[in-house]
Amino acid sequence: MDGYTFASEIVKAFTSMIAAFALPSALVACVWLFKEKLAMLVLMFRVRHKDWEASFRWDKAEAEAKKLPTTRYDPDAQPTPEERSRFEQLARISPRGAILEVGVQLEEVVRSYASAHGFANYSRRYALLIRLLRSNRLIDANTSALLDDLRNICNAVAHNLSDPTEIEAFRYKRMADQLIRHFDDSAAGIDLTEPRTGSHEISLSQLKHGAGGEDQRR
Repeated sequence: MDGYTFASEIVKAFTSMIAAFALPSALVACVWLFKEKLAMLVLMFRVRHKDWEASFRWDKAEAEAKKLPTTRYDPDAQPTPEERSRFEQLARISPRGAILEVGVQLEEVVRSYASAHGFANYSRRYALLIRLLRSNRLIDANTSALLDDLRNICNAVAHNLSDPTEIEAFRYKRMADQLIRHFDDSAAGIDLTEPRTGSHEISLSQLKHGAGGEDQRR
């Protein structure tokens, strides 16, 4: 091989190396130049995914709430005008705080129900308690699923993974109140593992007044 041929081969090899690194280098340069726009795009996709996931969770929970059995109407258990007014004010000022407050109330009812059925002072996570009640057939599959969905919604709110609205605060309270009445029925000897059909259709305009269809019938 003469000197000219050797130099030619060196140039070809060098050119091939440049071509091999050209695309990755260009890609890195593009990412660097447009990193802020790409970050905004990724955030947008994440937000949209979270919005879709949250919407799915809400719709699923409401579908499950409609399957709860018709509860007894107990006039003594109805909230006072002052209690309703307080929640309305809290939901308007801080929907997040309203949901968290109702979530705590629901968990207390579930733990009280578990305690009355032999699981007193159960200090492990709420999710495990729900699973325990289901595995011991103390609640049915639909009740377990609704409890899980409301727990996940409340957790998302607590960790700033969602930004609930006033209407969503009332939606959450309505479903939680249905569950609380559902558990209260157990005190009257009603079996929570035997689901019954009942209508719980309600318009958004009725949410603030706590109307619950069948629950208003004496």
